[in-house]
Amino acid sequence: MKHKSCFSTLVLSAFLMMTGLLPCGAQSMNLDSLTRVNNRHDPLPKLSATLQAGFNVSSDASVAWELGAAWYPMTYAGLSLSLELDDNKGKKGLLVSTDNGREEYDSERVIRLNLHPSLAFRTPRLWIGRRRSVGVMLECNPGLVLSFPRNDSKWVDSWPFGEEVTEINGRKAYRRRHLKNRDGEWLAWRVRTALSFCTDDGAISIGYSVSNYDINSCRNNLYYQGKRVGGVDHLSMTRSLFISLSAFF
Repeated sequence: MKHKSCFSTLVLSAFLMMTGLLPCGAQSMNLDSLTRVNNRHDPLPKLSATLQAGFNVSSDASVAWELGAAWYPMTYAGLSLSLELDDNKGKKGLLVSTDNGREEYDSERVIRLNLHPSLAFRTPRLWIGRRRSVGVMLECNPGLVLSFPRNDSKWVDSWPFGEEVTEINGRKAYRRRHLKNRDGEWLAWRVRTALSFCTDDGAISIGYSVSNYDINSCRNNLYYQGKRVGGVDHLSMTRSLFISLSAFF
């Protein structure tokens, strides 16, 4: 590759001198300096590791943390695999912590682990600024979503699912019932895109993804004693905004 680069630099210099675009005084320029300018940055790495934080919106809003790695056997195309923790925080909401730091059972909270095998594509880096220390490139990862658990369950203690047992201080009390899901959706697709600001050692990225995955697809058909008693009837597409940090190897 170095021989090719030197040769191309030599040809470019000869062309500029012949066309008069390169001053005669510059003929003594060290051609190796031009080569060093072209090659001073490391080539695009074959391996990268990424930590990502995102905000997901579907039939419910959730916060997602994702850890992944990518391998590029070709310069601009490869494979990636990541593991995502998706949490809707339940009744507490995304920005509210539990009281006294104690976790209490929340029947509306859904937590899922998502595995993302995908293809990985990237563009060449475009170096910006006079110092050319920061580059910009685009990334795209089309792939699958394998979501677990496929079927979730929850405990309820309110009408119509609970069984009335007595009155306490004038209020009806219900016995808790355990609802289990059937035929949950666990396989979906996702397209992740990102704009990355990178150096030779790593990158920070902002991006957007769209998927037909829904965090509530594990509660789409809730059953009790063989009868469907509820569930999420209209699952939505998931759209995500995220920021990520990557290290190159």
